Amino acid sequence: MMKWILGFVGLLILGVGTFLYTSNQKPSFISGTESAEDQQLSSYNDSSDTPASSLSSNHSNDESEQSNEQAKQSNKQQKNPALAKYSNQPLNESGLLAIEQTPRLEKKEIQSARDILKFALKESIGKNFQPARLLQNLKKLGLKPIVAQDFNPDTGKLVITRTENTLDGITNFHSQVFQEENQEALAQHTSFNIRPAKDSKEIATKLLEETFGASLGKPTFERPDFSQWNLPGGYVAWIKVMSAEDLKDDPFNAYDITKDVGTLAVAIEQDPHQDKSHDHNHL
Repeated sequence: MMKWILGFVGLLILGVGTFLYTSNQKPSFISGTESAEDQQLSSYNDSSDTPASSLSSNHSNDESEQSNEQAKQSNKQQKNPALAKYSNQPLNESGLLAIEQTPRLEKKEIQSARDILKFALKESIGKNFQPARLLQNLKKLGLKPIVAQDFNPDTGKLVITRTENTLDGITNFHSQVFQEENQEALAQHTSFNIRPAKDSKEIATKLLEETFGASLGKPTFERPDFSQWNLPGGYVAWIKVMSAEDLKDDPFNAYDITKDVGTLAVAIEQDPHQDKSHDHNHL
């Protein structure tokens, strides 16, 4: 009997000791330590080639670069009033649509554009420009120049020249020249129109290249209805297929919206980014 009691007491003591020992051991997930197997699994789950934070950063950088590029393009286009008016607006295709069914320019019309580019527009930006010589050239072309003058105490005398006659396929010659006392005359703007024709922009581009040669260079801006180039002496050349909206807003010429949409404007003028002395609101 005594042996049985002593055996039972021994088992009881052994059970209590085991319980106390195990209760004092903290599992690894509570203590913050990991087993080798746990560490290997954790390492596998985190072993991405590109961390999520890096992906987010790269995406942000791409968006930033794209935004910067768009800002640069916008700033470039806003340097010129023609660009500010035409290129920063949604493309109005009415002019392009209007010329799709129009006949191509005839040889005599192309020659008219060539002559007025050479003897009027190129003359206007040449060295030692003389307004009298421009008038003489217009008369030789068979045009009858009409001259009007305006005076502003800030900008001096402004001489505006238009023509009574027209050439084949050519209309609306317009010249603005500043003539300040005791100073050389300065042609601010010279332009003309070519009738609506499906090839007018292509022909005008070739004639500009022919007239100005290597000094014209490549276009600084181009889209289907508008192109612009830099010229020596702080001038720019541009051509524009006029939309219905362009014709309605023109400050100098009266157009017939029913038949003049698609008219090509050809102009050479002072680069307003360089010229700080005069207003360029005529565009």
